Amino acid sequence: FNLYYSNVRKFRINKDGTINVYGYVFLSSMNLTEIPFRFKNVYGDFYCSDNKLTSLKGCPEYVSGGFYIYNNSLNSLKYGPKYVGNDFDCSFNKLVDLKGCVKNVQGDFKCSNNQLISLINSPEYVKKDYYCNDNYLSNLKGISK
Repeated sequence: FNLYYSNVRKFRINKDGTINVYGYVFLSSMNLTEIPFRFKNVYGDFYCSDNKLTSLKGCPEYVSGGFYIYNNSLNSLKYGPKYVGNDFDCSFNKLVDLKGCVKNVQGDFKCSNNQLISLINSPEYVKKDYYCNDNYLSNLKGISK
């Protein structure tokens, strides 16, 4: 697997082996069970939806655009990004909680169609819309203001 297949054209490999990408990363619908690289920063959108991911290990810490990991087999957001500049979509996974979730979302936050029983550890700030339907929630405790 190489970066060319993920539509990455401009990138820099850091001294620690992580990768900065100047543009978007497209790893969706590739039947991946893990993220094949160790990303650091993505200056664009990060698409890794419609795979079989069980972990976010290797995902970028910083994403200037949207972060799309919907329709995988994730049961945790551990190793997720610390900053997302637009939408964060983790819908249609197997999440039971939101531990490890980014704290600030500059677009929509989508965690629908999971197995969430609580919204504790959800983002502290969501600029646009918050979608949490089709979970096992009995209240909205923990939802951002």
